[in-house]
Amino acid sequence: MSPNKAAGKPPGQSGPHGGQPTPPAQYLAAFRMFGDMPTLAIIYFLSDGPRRFTELQRLTCANPVTLTARLKRLAGQGIISRAEHETDKQAVSYSLDVMGEKAVPIVREIERFAREIARQQEPAPHTPPDTWTTAARTVRS
Repeated sequence: MSPNKAAGKPPGQSGPHGGQPTPPAQYLAAFRMFGDMPTLAIIYFLSDGPRRFTELQRLTCANPVTLTARLKRLAGQGIISRAEHETDKQAVSYSLDVMGEKAVPIVREIERFAREIARQQEPAPHTPPDTWTTAARTVRS
């Protein structure tokens, strides 16, 4: 029996993280999706408009097998659309679907957060040596 049932609480009301609710399964699935770098990269690059497979491969640096699997999964989830070109049936373009468009602000926020973290981790700008160190070198010379 689950701890929630034993305590007479509905699912999702308490959890192991300091009394925070345990997320329902659908939330965990979304967390896993957004924790997947190729998926985030695909949504990020499609946010500027439709792209062909080769463009996505170049931009995401994903190997073709991984990229193909992610594109199929995202299309199956209704996040992206796949369109064959009329003139060349082997050429395929991908674009964000309605659900994919809803994910763009999340991806942009992750991008903003990553930039902020990168700025905080940049080394401090070069500062001139302090006068004591300079004076000590001068005396030794």
